[in-house]
Amino acid sequence: SMFKRLALCQCSSPPRQPSGIERVPQLGGLVGVLHQDFGDGKPFVHGMQTMRWCKYDVETRRAEYKPMGGAFETQSGQGLMTAEPGCSWLVGINAMRLSNVTYLINFSEDYRTATQGIVCNPCCCVPCLPAWASVPRACLSYKLEQT
Repeated sequence: SMFKRLALCQCSSPPRQPSGIERVPQLGGLVGVLHQDFGDGKPFVHGMQTMRWCKYDVETRRAEYKPMGGAFETQSGQGLMTAEPGCSWLVGINAMRLSNVTYLINFSEDYRTATQGIVCNPCCCVPCLPAWASVPRACLSYKLEQT
């Protein structure tokens, strides 16, 4: 897109490689479509995503991905997450790209729970900076549980 070429200085998308997360039996379902639900009874409004092309480290049980893409991608993250279209969503997509929003998911030893943290580049006017600042857990934090 023109946005990637001009704002992020990327003329081509890096290739997508499977993360390997599908080889962990307890996590294999994460390579399909995940529905985000915040418990407010509004299905599909909050989005869908996949972890098929995230970076996954078997040793640390940690997954990392940029749901909207961004600078310094070694794998294309563009298109890994979607939500109901609207003006705020369209602005949000580009703000997430400019700030290199990156999700960090740490799985427990039994893979039944995980915590999701977020790092970003708060200086979004300089999009070529990598994500370096953690969003405080008191502001935004997710816990994933297998039911």
